[in-house]
Amino acid sequence: LGCRCMNHGSRIVATDVFLGGEDVLEGEEYMTRALKLDSMNACAFDFYAKPENWKYLPKDVDVLVFPKTEFRYSSGRRCVRCLYRDGSGWGRVYCCVDGRFDRDCRVAALASPQISTT
Repeated sequence: LGCRCMNHGSRIVATDVFLGGEDVLEGEEYMTRALKLDSMNACAFDFYAKPENWKYLPKDVDVLVFPKTEFRYSSGRRCVRCLYRDGSGWGRVYCCVDGRFDRDCRVAALASPQISTT
């Protein structure tokens, strides 16, 4: 339910939610902005986290945040899943919403479909 798993990997884009001279955002503000986009959830994270699907990830990004699914630690901290560039591969991490997100953190979003005018 509500799982937007990919059947064609090139539908991902990395979106910047920072304005002007902002370099860091508090987690709540970052999430507010990210959730206004057509951002991706944990199902998409699972798809793109597989090494055979890394080829679909944007080349100019170091951290991709998948904000549509939040997880809670037993302590109550809210977190989202992120992929981060680790040499030639990608690692997995939880980013806590009560923390801060810097400009390297880009939102994983669904690419707008191309509309043909022919």
